[in-house]
Amino acid sequence: MLSSTPKVGTLIWFNTMNRELKLTIQVRDEDTTEVLKPRWRLVTANMPQRPAESPRDLDYACPEPEIGPTGRVDREDFTIDIPGSRLVRGQCYRLEVAVSSSFKSCERNPELFDITTNEDNEEDIGRATYWIWALAGSTPDSSVFQSLVASCDAYQPPTGTTTSAVEK
Repeated sequence: MLSSTPKVGTLIWFNTMNRELKLTIQVRDEDTTEVLKPRWRLVTANMPQRPAESPRDLDYACPEPEIGPTGRVDREDFTIDIPGSRLVRGQCYRLEVAVSSSFKSCERNPELFDITTNEDNEEDIGRATYWIWALAGSTPDSSVFQSLVASCDAYQPPTGTTTSAVEK
């Protein structure tokens, strides 16, 4: 399961005057012996997700950092650092996060973002989705937030994923 602050599936307001957006993701896994690997990518309506052609095209580090076994269900957190320069003011982004112990190699298959070596087993992957709206200035009130959500072309979740934490 993936969780974070802010909550999985929420809209995150990013002040474009900031240098970066840091999002800390907490990971829980019932199999306390697995080594897990995180992946993430940004998608916008203006720049639909295209398959990566090489590892340098990826948003996440390849090879991925490892989240080692702790002997406990709760794992170490990992952080996603998005440079502020990647977030254009007035645009909405979908941030997709996936964690698994069995992703296909990002070095050999960079186009396969969330495909595991066990493609038929959806329990082998945890997913989370966030939406980021890049604006300048102070945090908008809740009525403005709702209009942002309604106008965000990237807001629709990708096929086959969920907007809430997924048990792993």
